[in-house]
Amino acid sequence: MADLIEERRRIILDNPLGHSLDSVREALRNAEKDTQGEAFDAERSDPWLEAVSELVIALYLSRACRWLASRIEKRRHLSSNLGDICTRLENHELPIQVFRPLSQLVLNQASDIDIWTAVIAVVATQNKDTPPTSQPLSWLSFKYTATEADAEVFDEICNSTHCAVGGFHQKYFEGHEWNSRAEEVWQRAKHLYSDSEKKWLHLPLQPTEENVFSWWLGLQNDFLATERAAYFGRPLQYEDGSDSEDYGPWF
Repeated sequence: MADLIEERRRIILDNPLGHSLDSVREALRNAEKDTQGEAFDAERSDPWLEAVSELVIALYLSRACRWLASRIEKRRHLSSNLGDICTRLENHELPIQVFRPLSQLVLNQASDIDIWTAVIAVVATQNKDTPPTSQPLSWLSFKYTATEADAEVFDEICNSTHCAVGGFHQKYFEGHEWNSRAEEVWQRAKHLYSDSEKKWLHLPLQPTEENVFSWWLGLQNDFLATERAAYFGRPLQYEDGSDSEDYGPWF
């Protein structure tokens, strides 16, 4: 246990939050005036929801989050838990008081160690044991092994997927003018793209969904961290306890 705690401290200290939370502090200050109730109220929760969602996304995009181990899921990282937290925030499924200790630490500019300790505490206390409210795929409501589930999913999607469809680049990129924000992002990121080979450099050698997801998070964190929207996803785990290498929907 001591080794695990020390490893967590090393990851946090080697990947500081820096100024990444500066932009959310003012929103949190304003939202603090709106947190007297015990649960979300649709008539007065928007400022708080937006501020806390912005905080969770900022933490999710941080480098430390990509390396800190999950406290509730084997072989996963904290980012998967924060993705779930963000989804539940949008669905008004979490009580306001859960985030008060964390928001106070951020407002008071506490140390990264204290902030991440509070984040891990939120994740641990809000581990959702009940099944999801919606189950878009029929196999989610049954117990399956990984092999059985994969076969079932393939059977459902095999007639609605298309491979190597041409024209995507021409339709969405060629002949289109870039706005100034997009152009600025491209100028900062283009050294990672090979124009001669027409592909991104440093793509993972093993193109599993988890590896590509991690590569994209790194690109997003380095060049899109200041944008208002962000992608995140939750890894799937089968009911028999076996781990899936696949990620659930991206949001």
